[in-house]
Amino acid sequence: MNSTYYLKQPEDFYEEKRKLSNLIDLKKQLPENMYPNQYDNFFFSEFNMWGSSSFWSVLRNLAKHYGDTHVLTAIIDPHPEDYFYAHFNHYNWANIPLRVSEDEYFDIITRDPLDSPADAIMYNSYKLIWTSESHNWLMYGDRDLNLIVTGVIGENEYLLSRENFYQKSDLSVFQGIVDKELLNNISFSFR
Repeated sequence: MNSTYYLKQPEDFYEEKRKLSNLIDLKKQLPENMYPNQYDNFFFSEFNMWGSSSFWSVLRNLAKHYGDTHVLTAIIDPHPEDYFYAHFNHYNWANIPLRVSEDEYFDIITRDPLDSPADAIMYNSYKLIWTSESHNWLMYGDRDLNLIVTGVIGENEYLLSRENFYQKSDLSVFQGIVDKELLNNISFSFR
């Protein structure tokens, strides 16, 4: 596996983990608002969007919008230390430069670690975070809920123009996809 972009050193992992702990409250679970007050606009999309070939374009354009150069893809579940590092000697967190193509991105997330195809981050990921070095945006995805919540600072015309991202007022598109009670709670939590 070409793991060039994966965090391998514990000190790098703990530094990124420390930064994330200031951006999102991982002690909370959706539908609670896990985002601190710094994020003032929220967009919602289906979780399975992250496996599409166009998702890297979304991440790259979000990062470029804020002047960033990398996107961090951080798997929260399965546990990055207790499971992934213990089995594969690197973390299931990848710091990916914007210069990689959609195909390269897809290759990064689907490559199996140490001949274990089921553990590629695309397939063995239940809770994920995507962000970049400015921290002006952060996505939290939950596979079980089939939902990605994107918090941004300020207005974001790019996300407003994307057909797969919906504002809170548009959440009715998720009826039949996401549990109705969850939608009601999310609408309440993300005011």
